[in-house]
Parts: sequence; C-alpha cells; structure tokens
Amino acid sequence: MARLRSDRRLPYIVGAVRARADAAAAVDIMTEPADPFERPPSEEILRLFYDLPFIGMAVTSPVTKRWVRVNQTLCDILGYSREALVGMSWAEVTHPEDLDATMAEFERVMRGEIDGYKIDKRYIRRDGSTVYATVDVKCLRGPDGGVDFFVATIADTTEQRRAERALVTSQARLAEAQRLARIGSWDLDVGTGTLGWSEEVFRIFELAPAGFTPTYEAFLAQIHPEDRARVHDAFTASLRDRQPYRLAHRLQMPDGRIKHVEEQCESVFAEDGRPLRSIGTVQDITDRVAAESARERLIAELEQRNAELERFTYTVSHDLRSPLITIRGFVGSLERDFEEGRLDRVREDLGRIATAATRMEELLSDLLELSRVGHAAGTPEAVPLDEAAREAVSLAAGALGHADVRIAPGLPRVQADRMRVVELLQNLVENAGKYRQPGRGLRVEIGATRHDAVVTGFVRDNGSGIDPRYHETVFGLFNKLNAKSEGSGVGLALARRIVEVHGGRLWVESAGEGEGAAFCFTLPAAGGEGEA
Repeated sequence: MARLRSDRRLPYIVGAVRARADAAAAVDIMTEPADPFERPPSEEILRLFYDLPFIGMAVTSPVTKRWVRVNQTLCDILGYSREALVGMSWAEVTHPEDLDATMAEFERVMRGEIDGYKIDKRYIRRDGSTVYATVDVKCLRGPDGGVDFFVATIADTTEQRRAERALVTSQARLAEAQRLARIGSWDLDVGTGTLGWSEEVFRIFELAPAGFTPTYEAFLAQIHPEDRARVHDAFTASLRDRQPYRLAHRLQMPDGRIKHVEEQCESVFAEDGRPLRSIGTVQDITDRVAAESARERLIAELEQRNAELERFTYTVSHDLRSPLITIRGFVGSLERDFEEGRLDRVREDLGRIATAATRMEELLSDLLELSRVGHAAGTPEAVPLDEAAREAVSLAAGALGHADVRIAPGLPRVQADRMRVVELLQNLVENAGKYRQPGRGLRVEIGATRHDAVVTGFVRDNGSGIDPRYHETVFGLFNKLNAKSEGSGVGLALARRIVEVHGGRLWVESAGEGEGAAFCFTLPAAGGEGEA
C-alpha cells in the first residue's frame, strides 16, 4: 500500500490516493495522521457519514478511472459486492449511450478547466438492468495542479424517473382523453386572478398558449356579449352561496362563428369563508347543440307534416269523393235512361260523367305534382330571377290575358332548381290572373331584393285582394276563396312546398278585399353577388 500524505487543507480527509498508486489497491483515506495526538475529533463523524445508506459514495483514480473505495449504498445501487466493485472502472458500468458525455466532463477536469461536474446518467447493474443516477463529482488537486483523486456521490433516481415518466404518460393520456371528449380543465386562483388552462381549453377557445395569458377578465372577453353577464353572475353567485354551478353559454369566435360550451365549477374556501380556489371544466357542445336543434326542427317538421297529412287525407277524401259521387249518380241515371228509351238524355248523362272524370284527373294530377316537389328537385344552380320570371309569364299567358305585367330589371340570382323557380312564379302569376278585380285592368309586378345570403321576391297584383282572416287559409290544399274560379286549389299549396323545399318561406300581404295582394317568398341567394 502506498504511503499516504496528510493534507491539512481538508479537515475531514487525512489520507489520499496517489495517482501513481496501484489502481486495484483499496486505499483507506481515513488513515491515522502522523501525530496521533493531532487526530481531529471529526474524523469518526466523517467515517460514519461515508457509510450512511442515503447515497452512494466512491473515490476513484484519475489515471485508471477505477473505484478505489466505495460504500455499501453504491454496491446496493449497482448490485455488486464491495470486493467486486473495488477495482472496476466506472466506465465499465456506465451505459454506452452516456459514456461519451461522461468522458467529456472527465476530460475537462483533467485539463484543469473545471474542478468537478454534475451529470445525470445511467449505469448497467450486474443483473443487466438499467439504473438512473445523478452523479456529483469533485476532484482534489495536488501542488502541481494535477488531480490526485476524485470523490463522487451517486444518487439513485430510478424510481424518481419512473414516477416522472408515469406522470408524463398520465398527463398525455389525460390530454388525449380531454381532446377526444372535448373537455378542458381550468384552475383559478381567486385571490390573484391567475387562471390556468389545460391544452384542450386553448383548443376549444382557438387560442395559442404562447400568445395568450389566461385571466378571468380575458376569459369573459371570449364569451358571446349576450352571455357574459349571465356567466359572471353565475360565478359570483357560486362564490357567494358556496355552491357549484353548471352553465351552458356561447363563445364568439374572431371570424364571427358561434361555439357552444358547457362550464362546470366548484370552489375551495378558507375556514373564514373566503374563496381560495375555483376549479372546473369546459366542454365543447357545439355539435350536440346543433344535433338538438336539428332534432327539434325535425320534430316540428314531422308535427307539421302530420298535421298536413291529416288535412290532406280529409281534403282528398272530400274532394275526390265529389266527382265519384257525380259519376256514380249519372251512371245510374244513364242506366234508367237506357231502360226508358230516353236516348235524348243519354248524351247529357255522358257529358256530366266525362266532366266529373276530367275533374278527378285534374285533382290526381295536381296531387301527384305536389308529392313530387320534395323528391324530384333538380340540382340547385344560380338562377336569374328575371329570366325565370319572363319564362313564367310566357307560360301563364292564357291566365293573364291582356294584363300589364312588369318585371323589375336586374333581379338577383337565387340558388335553386330552375324548373321549380319557374313553376313557383308561374303559379303565383296564374293566381293573380284568376282573382282579378272586375272592371279593372289587371296589373302584375314581379320584383326581388337581396340581403346577405337571402333573396326576398314578390308577385304583386291589383286584384280582388284577400281578407286578413284568410291569409293562411289560401295556402291549404284545394282551398279556393272563390269556388267558381278555375283550377283545383292546389297552386298556392304547391308554390309553398317549392319554397319550403329550398329552405325559404311563402306568405301573403293584403289589406283586404279589393286592395290587391302581394305574395312574398324567400330563397337562398346565389354566391358572388352584392346586395341588389
């Protein structure tokens, strides 16, 4: 064993390992000082500290990189006995992927650039498993500046790393679960107003975490203006009453879109009742609200259709039965006339039967056309209303006679089935021709205006007018204000169905009898136009 020298600069280290010493030899740095009466009282404390089980400790040679002294804790960390570990190089048990980084720090110490380093690295245990450790290395230099030996502490951080990885994995899974469920979480320090958001909250609010600092005021600013007061009142009431709350509200997106979210909140209070912390969740329910709205619309539409079906059934049974009764009656009359030899009345009976059959055929044809509107619509296209109006007026020429028809110039375009638009206008124009005011020349005006994505059109006449009591009745199936007028009474019902199939509505405006009428409708506007 090489002779050890005393170094009075280190009160607790009284021995050293010379660089030229045999690397395989175990050196006791606690050797007695040259003068036994000068033994420091703290030497025993140092010996006990070295063997404490809290952390691994080692002394290594700068020449061979071998451990020349280790404590039991380091042996337990690496899985070697003290006899096996002493004499081994720390490079032998360092994970291959971490060896270069460790050697780089070691060389910096040897060049005199630093006196120590701290590094996180991995070791390979005797059983082949990996150990994560934080290594803190210091060197002791001789008078010539060279390194006499290294002293290192090795803290096993494997469990800490596992816990950190588990936490990261848990956080990643939570973030993914929040993303899939569209539920974000938030945490508000009521005293400071500091608000913490999860990644999903930023995603729901469509804000970048790097460019936005969440605060309660900033949160309120993202809420739809019409909902802000309600949200603020719900939150303050929950703090006042010390009760959780659940509330749905809207978000106003920068591009004008509306999103729907549902907030839930609970708060933590001090013993004196002061609110300390509020935690909660926010869920994107935009799709759910849209689905509920669609369901409500569908229910309303089904209720409307059921009501229409009931009216339809009654009307059909009534109006179709009338020509059948006529036919049946005159068939009996025809039979009697033949039996009695009254051939002069046979021709009259046959004429009445033919008229009733023709009437039934018209009714069935109109019903068939009405049923086809919602199922045989063509592909929507940009339809210029002025062109459709001119075509409709041409088709309705027989009903209009010498009427004064005026089509406003430059009418906007609608996005619809062209054939159905022409059919709509034709029915409205023909209706004006049927209900003209006696003794007054018929005048018909066709016009339209566009506002945003909707075109509002009208067909206005100076005809007989409609009492306000019948403004809705006229759209009923087979309903006619004048029973003697031409047609089956399906025209306005057909016109309304055409408009509704395209997502619009049809209504009538009239001050009363003799005041004329205006049938107004809305249709979707074709793109690429300004307001007309």
